[in-house]
Amino acid sequence: GIMQMPCPEALYMGNQRWWNSRNLYDNVGYRRFCREIAAREVDYIANYYIMGYTVVGILSCDGSPTCGITLSSYCEDWGGRPKEIPRVLVERPGVYIEELKKEFEERKLEMPPLICLCMDDRDRSNQQCLEELKATLESIMQKQ
Repeated sequence: GIMQMPCPEALYMGNQRWWNSRNLYDNVGYRRFCREIAAREVDYIANYYIMGYTVVGILSCDGSPTCGITLSSYCEDWGGRPKEIPRVLVERPGVYIEELKKEFEERKLEMPPLICLCMDDRDRSNQQCLEELKATLESIMQKQ
């Protein structure tokens, strides 16, 4: 099965939020909010483990300031009045993914593999991203 994790950004600021970058979300209050969500998600996964289920992966959106796996958007100059700025990706997970990893580590639970959905990659079409996801999922299922 597939379980949808909540989007921390949408829960925190709504669906009509302005674009933000990692440095704007990287604060004590937002990290606490992300940790609360992470704790509930790890509760679900821990219960799956107790029942003998295999969790084959956690799907996340690389490039997101919150859910990026290896990349997150970052702009030192973002803040203040909305303005168009260059988009920069840094090689660092998003805030929520960092908190999710900490939650697994503190509970000494195996974290399922993180599966990258590159929807924030402007060089790829949505169709290309979905084809890559399909190939990844097929590969995982062949190993099961």
